[in-house]
Amino acid sequence: MVPVLEARALTKEYARGRLPVTVLRGVDVQVHPSEFLAIMGPSGSGKSTLLHILGALDQPTGGEIRFEGQLVPEWGREPGATEFRRRRLGFVFQSFNLVRSLTARENVGLPLILQGAPASVVERETEVWLKRVGLWDRRDHYPYELSGGEQQRTAVARALVHNPALLLADEPTGNLDSANGLQVLDLLERVCREQGTTVLLVTHDPVAASRADRVVYLRDGRIVDEWEQGRDWTRSMRVQHTLSRLQHLVEGEAS
Repeated sequence: MVPVLEARALTKEYARGRLPVTVLRGVDVQVHPSEFLAIMGPSGSGKSTLLHILGALDQPTGGEIRFEGQLVPEWGREPGATEFRRRRLGFVFQSFNLVRSLTARENVGLPLILQGAPASVVERETEVWLKRVGLWDRRDHYPYELSGGEQQRTAVARALVHNPALLLADEPTGNLDSANGLQVLDLLERVCREQGTTVLLVTHDPVAASRADRVVYLRDGRIVDEWEQGRDWTRSMRVQHTLSRLQHLVEGEAS
């Protein structure tokens, strides 16, 4: 099966003064169709940088990226990157990033409008996704009239309304309380399991990571561990397995 996204020997350096700072050091990672993949790591490990590069929001310093099996030499380079993201990727961020002057319905329909979709398609798909995330009755409310959980569910609907090949979520529960965070995680897991949406999640939260089929752990810009979690496992089993692997990593760092 051809990966949706594959990075080989990925590196990233930033110039700070006269000395470069290396954030990613030869990362190899694949994201498979209909997979829920989580990327974990301590602060400064490079996980957000990796997500930004995999989401074509930034360019790598070295290495190569293939999308649906095709090498993309200009990955992350404008002006093509914006159009590529708009058509093929969906994003959910910690800070929601909704347009405050637009209603929930207008926010969700925005990706289709930017693609030039007919009004009938925008209307139909917007209704479908607002109902899927349980917000059809809040469709005419503005972001400031919605709770944090409702805003994030609106953001998930907006990220999926144009049927992207890959959904990238960067700490999507970071600004939510535990109850709303669980609702968002349930939603991400459901669209992956039931609709076959490929999900890439960056998180520091082991409960969030336990929802994934596979977890990649970064430290100092390198992948130092990786493990799989069965879809037939209970939620408790997945949480315990994730915590056990993380404990092993912490003990290794301390030794």
